[in-house]
Amino acid sequence: MKLTAAPAGMHDSRTQKLELEDIFDVDHFITSLRDEVRILKELLPRLKHKVELGIVHTMPLVSL
Repeated sequence: MKLTAAPAGMHDSRTQKLELEDIFDVDHFITSLRDEVRILKELLPRLKHKVELGIVHTMPLVSL
């Protein structure tokens, strides 16, 4: 999973880019939600190809 994060107040060239795994226990996250949602660590090849081509669909956020 890719995620960039920076400590508060550090938004310049010194900012280190972190992976989600660097700041969060990903396996615990996946395990704890396994009965609620399906989580993929990596996109399936056919979906990854669509993303690379810019063929993606989005839906507006719906608030309940």
